[in-house]
Amino acid sequence: MNYPHPPDIRAYLEFISDTGCRVGELCNLHPEDFEYTQEGYIVRLDGKTGERWVPVSEMVYDNIIKYIPIKFKVDWLSRRLSEAFRNSLVKGTAHSLRHTFCTQWDGSESALQKITGHTNIQTLGIYRQLRMDQVSKEHKQHSLLRILDESNRQTGLK
Repeated sequence: MNYPHPPDIRAYLEFISDTGCRVGELCNLHPEDFEYTQEGYIVRLDGKTGERWVPVSEMVYDNIIKYIPIKFKVDWLSRRLSEAFRNSLVKGTAHSLRHTFCTQWDGSESALQKITGHTNIQTLGIYRQLRMDQVSKEHKQHSLLRILDESNRQTGLK
């Protein structure tokens, strides 16, 4: 990610991308919320749906820990993160990173529910449906049979 913003904004965006957390949960972070385990770093997130523990990649931990605790309120940070998207000419917001995290998740729904803190597993079905819509769209565009069919039409073969 290259954009004309301070490294703290980049660290915040990476953290949201890596954990699927909400901006409010990010704003509530303190250094003591991070723990190193045998499996790697985990972080305690506390927000809208209560407290939960979420894995964090080592690179993201190294980048964010120097900016914790965050000295900004949720609204101010949300605006700064949205501004980073605009200045990078990328359509999106910090919350859209959370949606992307859920939509692109390739693991189990129960793990995704635990990571994102969704209280209702049916909410995750919305993300799975979005994912299937995208998969179907790409399948229509890139299917080998479609490519072969177009090639056959161009050469007059059936």
